[in-house]
Amino acid sequence: MKTRRNARWEIFKKLWWGFRQMSGDAAYDVYLRHWRSCGATEETPRLLTRGEFYLERIQQRYRTPSRCC
Repeated sequence: MKTRRNARWEIFKKLWWGFRQMSGDAAYDVYLRHWRSCGATEETPRLLTRGEFYLERIQQRYRTPSRCC
């Protein structure tokens, strides 16, 4: 019985991780993992807060105008 519950829980965790990856919700977690493995660089001398990270991503996305329409 426990192994079935554990197997279901593992499947749920993988699905939840995939959903967070697709929605972009896990982007900050991925950034933290990468920053910790590489450390500070010239581009990012310090660790960004969650708010600063998302603000930077939004600014990056809309910095260059879209050429559609």
